[in-house]
Amino acid sequence: MSIAIGNGNAAPRNIVTPQNQTHTSAPAAQPKQRVQTSVAYVNPDNDLKTEIRNRFARKFGKLAADKKGFHAFTKKIFGKNYDTGRAEKMRRAAVAGDYSWLPEIRFVDRATLQGANGAYAKSEGKIYIAGDLRNNPVLAAQTFTEEAGHHIDAKINTKDTPGDEGEMFRRVLSGERLSKAEVASIRSENDHGELNIDGKNVKVEFFFKKLRKSFRRITRSVSRGFRKVVGGVGRVVKNVARGVGRVAGKVIHTVTGVFKKVTGGIGKVLANVTRGAFSIFKRAISFPKRIFSGLKNVVSRVFDTFRSVASKIWNIQKSILSKMFNIPISLAGKLFRGLSGAARFLTKPFGLLGRLGGMVGMERGLFGGFAGAIFNPMRNVARFALGLLGRVF
Repeated sequence: MSIAIGNGNAAPRNIVTPQNQTHTSAPAAQPKQRVQTSVAYVNPDNDLKTEIRNRFARKFGKLAADKKGFHAFTKKIFGKNYDTGRAEKMRRAAVAGDYSWLPEIRFVDRATLQGANGAYAKSEGKIYIAGDLRNNPVLAAQTFTEEAGHHIDAKINTKDTPGDEGEMFRRVLSGERLSKAEVASIRSENDHGELNIDGKNVKVEFFFKKLRKSFRRITRSVSRGFRKVVGGVGRVVKNVARGVGRVAGKVIHTVTGVFKKVTGGIGKVLANVTRGAFSIFKRAISFPKRIFSGLKNVVSRVFDTFRSVASKIWNIQKSILSKMFNIPISLAGKLFRGLSGAARFLTKPFGLLGRLGGMVGMERGLFGGFAGAIFNPMRNVARFALGLLGRVF
């Protein structure tokens, strides 16, 4: 059994079967008609591309609504020499909801992008995004935003802005506040390269290569964390050192004060003891000297008295002898003077001993005073006795 499929608008035809077939001549065979249907191809990436563009439009449209802020932003990212007329045209189009000036999006294999998430080809007017980012719409939208920054730079500047202006465009548009060090790092980057797409070498600007920029960011994060840790430890050590220093200073000050007081008291006691001992010693030394000095004065006065008496006796004796022996008084005087000289000669050893004591400084000390007190009276006694004998005889 065969079934002919005709056009849906054709009238139904009779169906011939073996049971109702007659022996009359068969009618001419009719050609079979086929129904032709066409199925439209729907690209599964279209929805994702639309979502990516819409994410960009929401952020860029908000920026474009503020004319002054838009141009300040553009100057900061792309430099002061950008074409303000072209930038203003883009801004007005964005405000009107027209983003036809954005480049085409094409997903390619990551190996084709040499490991990068995306790239912008100025000569092709296309943005290439790694195919595996179909499963990560957020990162795919970030990649598109950065490469759109390269596209805007190419449209409003005659020369490429130094560094990775696409990265700065994406991060500042997202609301990040970049430090001077981060801006300098972005300005020093070289994001240019060359890809082979469909057998053709195309010059592109990359959206951060995974290994290089990820490593750089991790390094910066680790460095900042390490600096914070070291800074915190340094501050703790510094504060501990200050505290220990203050405590040590107070302890040293207290110990020094106590030591000064103790040594000061001991010093005063020692000074007083030394003064007292010296005073006692001085008095002890001076006491015998005073005694001997007093004895010496007494003996000297006694001998002076004896000498005066002897002189008077001498004068009387000299007068008596002169008359008795008929000797002139002058001759008798010479005789007695000779005897007196002999007496002085005999008493010289006692004088020498006294002088020897004076030479060695003994007369100023205890022994000198003692020697003087002993020998001087003895010398005087000897002189007196010999002088008296000489005058008598």
